Amino acid sequence: MSRALQRMAVEVLELAHGTDGLVLIGIQRRGVELAERIAKLIEQDEGAVVPRAPSTSPSIATTSRRWAPSRHRETRIPGSSPASTS
Repeated sequence: MSRALQRMAVEVLELAHGTDGLVLIGIQRRGVELAERIAKLIEQDEGAVVPRAPSTSPSIATTSRRWAPSRHRETRIPGSSPASTS
């Protein structure tokens, strides 16, 4: 598992062309933990802080064989300003 996570971290860095402006967003449940683990690996290798945040967009959950969206909450991305509403 650690080798797979290390490879994911390297691929993220390659696709993002480094850590400038990089923010990892983990989808609730297991994705948040995965984003955290990848961010820590990147920080160890690159010596740069990688902001991360959990996604709070609606997700699909199964209950009694029915698909039901979860409650929507605002996703806060580190380093960004809140969306303005006009």
